[in-house]
Formats: sequence, C-alpha cells, structure tokens
Amino acid sequence: MRRFLLFGLLLISQSVFSGEVANHYQEGVLGVKWGDTIEDLKKVFPAGKRESYKEVVMYVIRDGRPLFDIQRKRNAFITFGFDPQQRINSVGIDFQINDYAQLLENLDKLFGAHTMLSDDHTARVAIWPKDNGVELSLTMSRAGFFSQEVKTSLNILHTGK
Repeated sequence: MRRFLLFGLLLISQSVFSGEVANHYQEGVLGVKWGDTIEDLKKVFPAGKRESYKEVVMYVIRDGRPLFDIQRKRNAFITFGFDPQQRINSVGIDFQINDYAQLLENLDKLFGAHTMLSDDHTARVAIWPKDNGVELSLTMSRAGFFSQEVKTSLNILHTGK
C-alpha cells in the first residue's frame, strides 16, 4: 500500500518538475530576464533598435552568434517582444532557410519530440510542449506564388503560467 501511495505522490509531483525547455529558458534568454524593460534590454544590447507596429513594441538586434550548433549569419536578427506592460515576454531568433531541418533535429535532441502544428505550402510550424510557462516553436515561413521560402525563426514565449 505504501508503494502505491509513493507512486501516486510521484505522479502528482511530476508536473512540478521542469522539463528541458524550462531548464533552459525559465529565467530568460540570451542574458536577458523575462519581465525586463526595454531600458534593461538596452544595457545588454545597446546597438539595438526599438520598433513598433500599432501597439506592438519590439526591440531588434543584429547578432550572429551560433545557437544549437547552427552557424548564423553575422548580422542575423533577434527580435525581443513585450507584453502590454512593456516587459520582455518573447524572443524570435532568425536562422537561414536551409537550417530548418538541422535545427529541428537539434531541438528534438535537446527538448524532446516536437509536434507539427502546420506543414503546408505557406508555413511549417513545429512546437514543443509548454513547460512551466515557457513555449517554444520553430517556424519556416514561405511566400510567393511558387512557395519561395522567406525565413526560419525560433520563437520563445514566456507566459509565466
């Protein structure tokens, strides 16, 4: 009976433990903490540029550091997004189009199997299970009459829930 109780307790407590996504991104990303302001972000990345579209505020930097064993272009974009209180809650990291397959494989090794949310002529979207308020997706967007690829982007969203 005691074993069953311990097993049940273990099953219930499984949801409390973080998975690999939260282990990597629970506190923040690229030296920036979730919830930081744009002024905090400017201290880490002073050469960035604030952009906005209607009420959506972004802070865009050029940063070519390799990520997930993938070389990126020297001036590739990283875009930080903000919640309505102007606190960082997301980041989009651009990769080259031909990095999609290798990046998907590397992310699966690190975070477990993905689920394809969309895989059609306009976009391929892979997602990983939400982990302690952190969501991870990989998108390859296409545009044009002949499905010309536009970009590959890794997106990290912190909902805190």
